[in-house]
Amino acid sequence: MPDRSVRLRVLALPSGKDPDDLIRSNPNTWPTVVKAALPVVDFVLQRLEARHDLKTAQGKAAAADEIAEVLAGIANPIEQDSYTNEVATRLGVEPDAVRRLLKQRGKRATAQTRYNGTHATKGPWHRPILVIAGLDPAIHRFEY
Repeated sequence: MPDRSVRLRVLALPSGKDPDDLIRSNPNTWPTVVKAALPVVDFVLQRLEARHDLKTAQGKAAAADEIAEVLAGIANPIEQDSYTNEVATRLGVEPDAVRRLLKQRGKRATAQTRYNGTHATKGPWHRPILVIAGLDPAIHRFEY
């Protein structure tokens, strides 16, 4: 059976624009924006530094807690390990520290639905999906 997985990606829209505004104002921009869409995990990773002070232990811990919610939802162990190593590098910590955090999260999150490349209905992916849909009331105009 062919792989019919859907990979969630996040579009970074210009400030103050929704897709309809963007397409109406400049239809030629839309294909460029779509091509630049990032996988959800990469999107969250890029924003860690802006959201947390990664020079302090407290900032690193807060960033690790945030990204652990996303990493814990990756069902493919190879993909999860690759992202785990990238997170460790960005935080300036050992990969084993991130793995221990994930193991702790795994014990708490066994009832959550895991992201398997096709869908994510519950669990750590709910916030990015709401951001993609523009439905998160705490976020103004698709910004994470």
